[in-house]
Amino acid sequence: MNQFLHGPLFAFMLLLMIGPVAGTGVTNPITEKDAMTPGHYDLYVDSTGGAGFGDVARLPEGAFRQLPDKRKMTAPGVHYWLRFKIKNLSGNALVLETPREYRTAELYVPAAGGYRKTVFDIYRPWGENEYIFNNPSFALPGVIPDGYFYLHLRSDIRVGLGFWLFEGKLAHNKAVKKLTQVFLVSGVLLLAIIYTLVFLVRLRDRAFFYYLLYLVSLLAFTLTQVGATLPLLKHFTFNFYFITIPYAGMTVSLLLYVDQSLLLKRHLPGFHKLLLGVAALRVLVLLAAIASDLMVLHGTYIDYFCLFPAYLAALVCVRKRFSHARLLFISLTILLVAYTIRTVFKAYIPVSLFEHNQDNEIFFYLFSVLEVILLSFTLTERYLFLRKEKEQSQREIIQYQQQMLEESREKERLKETLNQELETLVDQRTAELQQASEQLRQQAQVITEMNKMLQEDNGKLSQQLVLVNKARLLEHNMSYEAFSHLFPDDDRCLDFVAGLKWQTGFTCRKCGYKKFYEGTRPHSRQCKLCRYSESPTANTLFENVKFSLQKALYILYYAYTTPGPNIHKLSQEIEIREGTCHSFHKKIEQKLQQIKPSLRATMNWTQFILVNPGKAQRTGADEN
Repeated sequence: MNQFLHGPLFAFMLLLMIGPVAGTGVTNPITEKDAMTPGHYDLYVDSTGGAGFGDVARLPEGAFRQLPDKRKMTAPGVHYWLRFKIKNLSGNALVLETPREYRTAELYVPAAGGYRKTVFDIYRPWGENEYIFNNPSFALPGVIPDGYFYLHLRSDIRVGLGFWLFEGKLAHNKAVKKLTQVFLVSGVLLLAIIYTLVFLVRLRDRAFFYYLLYLVSLLAFTLTQVGATLPLLKHFTFNFYFITIPYAGMTVSLLLYVDQSLLLKRHLPGFHKLLLGVAALRVLVLLAAIASDLMVLHGTYIDYFCLFPAYLAALVCVRKRFSHARLLFISLTILLVAYTIRTVFKAYIPVSLFEHNQDNEIFFYLFSVLEVILLSFTLTERYLFLRKEKEQSQREIIQYQQQMLEESREKERLKETLNQELETLVDQRTAELQQASEQLRQQAQVITEMNKMLQEDNGKLSQQLVLVNKARLLEHNMSYEAFSHLFPDDDRCLDFVAGLKWQTGFTCRKCGYKKFYEGTRPHSRQCKLCRYSESPTANTLFENVKFSLQKALYILYYAYTTPGPNIHKLSQEIEIREGTCHSFHKKIEQKLQQIKPSLRATMNWTQFILVNPGKAQRTGADEN
């Protein structure tokens, strides 16, 4: 949305503004004295970017219009075509220069049989442009051919529309002069960076880290003045003014350095919060400027006002006679003066005096160097202050250690006295504990004997409980429904049969071994020695029973407790075939008849479960 508002819409408004201007076509050739002045070149706005040079060259005269305002700003992403003629008054080689904010610029020079194209593009590999460390520039021969020159400009940000024309020698001198200034300042900054790094590595203090960030930001700003950082910007796709970021970095890091250097959190907590808030606000403004590309958010005057809280904090510290605040206050004063001079020159020097306007940068460089030197001295003061604090802390630590040593000696004397008293008390207490231990041992023996008696009583009670339950079963002829409450399923019946079968312990029928594992089948047991697995129903009355064990158990109970049983009624009650019920009941009757009457009279119905058929037969034979 922002690109739309600053792109085609802005170009359309620009066309509406220049539409009423009378006259089309260039009437006066431009000279090195007429650069950036209206009436010497015409403008065609291509808001879509679809027109090539051939299309523009074939446009009718009415498509080009004179630019009414030399300070007109471009719209981001819109293509501008400037058409003009050049008259070389001096006869020397010329240089055509555009503002450095243009990432891409194309110049079409009249030549025999057509036009010669020269391109400046920061996206091109390093060294392929005619001028590396300068604004986008194009070299022109001393003999200027007749015909129109076409300058194709496009910027991703809003920038002044126009160009400048210099004699080649003058442009060379300007470039050398500016390079000399910038690289001298850069050398001083590099020395300051190394100086700061030494302190940072040695002291690990945050103030030196913030000052290092300030120096790096100032160095980046200095290098942008000669276009040295332009090739690096090709890695960024968002729109921004490349001076805004170093300026913001200088401001934020300087605010944090002042806060840390003056120890505002300890001495002036109100200013500490104010400086941190201003630093955070400056970062938010920078992000908003990058996102919205609004001119008002890119102005360096924002940094000018952001430094005032730091200046006031330094002034208050000076009035409070903080020794390490004087040089910092002077440095901030010099920096504000440099900002003021630069802002005034940028705001009030006419664009037609561009070459003089560049000379005002030397004031900013000189003040910056002086300010860096003074701030470097503040680093020394900071180092001395920290060393003094460290020495004071060490003295306090030594005094504290001596005090602790005296206290330790006194504690040792008290400890010896207490140890002697404690030894006496320990001997007495040991004798008491030995006596108490002997009493506890005797009590433990008594408790052990009582536990054995309780276990015997519990066993007797368990046996009595079993007898009681058996008595309940023998005293009452329970229905199948009541019987199902005691034995609800086959698993409960298996558990009951297993308890009866192995109530005196497990003995393997195959090898006689008495230790076992739990078998794979429910309630079965497996011999640990021979691995023989035996189920609870094996060698019992229920061996090889093909129907529900619960119903088979009830048939046994019914046959034992009911004289003259009704098989038809029994089969209906337990819901099995009458033939199956009659067959199993007959089997039970046969087993009962094989037992001696005298032995049968003393047995309850559960004991018939474990009757060994072979043994029962032998018993019956003996009886006979």
